[in-house]
Amino acid sequence: MAAFLENRRPLLTAMIAAHTPEEAIAKILDSHADGAESFYIQLELLCREYWEPQTLRRIFSYCRSKPMIVTAYRFGHAAGCSDDERAQLLLLGLECGAAVCDVMGDLFHPEADQLTFDEAAVQKQAALIREIHERGGEVLMSTHLSRFFQKEELIAYAKAQQSRGADLCKLVNRADTQAQLLENLQTAAALQEQLSIPYLLLANGAYSRLLRLAGVNLGVCMYLCLQRFTALDFPEQPLLREAAQARAVLL
Repeated sequence: MAAFLENRRPLLTAMIAAHTPEEAIAKILDSHADGAESFYIQLELLCREYWEPQTLRRIFSYCRSKPMIVTAYRFGHAAGCSDDERAQLLLLGLECGAAVCDVMGDLFHPEADQLTFDEAAVQKQAALIREIHERGGEVLMSTHLSRFFQKEELIAYAKAQQSRGADLCKLVNRADTQAQLLENLQTAAALQEQLSIPYLLLANGAYSRLLRLAGVNLGVCMYLCLQRFTALDFPEQPLLREAAQARAVLL
């Protein structure tokens, strides 16, 4: 199992969004300085000319053997790719040293709420998950929601991810009101009872930051953070130093 999943204390995980290797390396080095313990590297944002082993290994070497998750989402420089090409990009990241591949819940059959139940697509996902496992990697299955999901809906989605062989569940809900935030906090606690795998429950929206900082007290397995904000980053994400302070106080 990936090192960050074995850790009893939720790790400070730095999101790395960059177009060039130099930008990515600079973000990684700055993140080390602020206490990053693992990295979440968005391969889809790297220019496609850098999707090759020598360059990825060079970038990854700056993570200093700390565990890495890689993504291949449908935006950035991967916007024109097929989902089969995205799957191959994840496998390339694994080959170059990543520990975990982020497999979208609607990979091979895009859906508005990023979890497909199309039988052929689910079978292709299962085959990809088996291949990642056979190559020694772990799978995070991610679902980013376009609307607010209530607790029972989120639990059902999380169980579907788990049933497909994911080692880690990731759900990103909405929190546009205080009531939605409070239900997300209740859901974070409920997932601990419902799942047998580690999970991430995050949110976007005006009331999302408390969940991102305090969710670990309710069972969320890591912090997703930034070292600093750039044009490629989302404003809801906490900074590494904020998460470190929260962890010191709350855990």
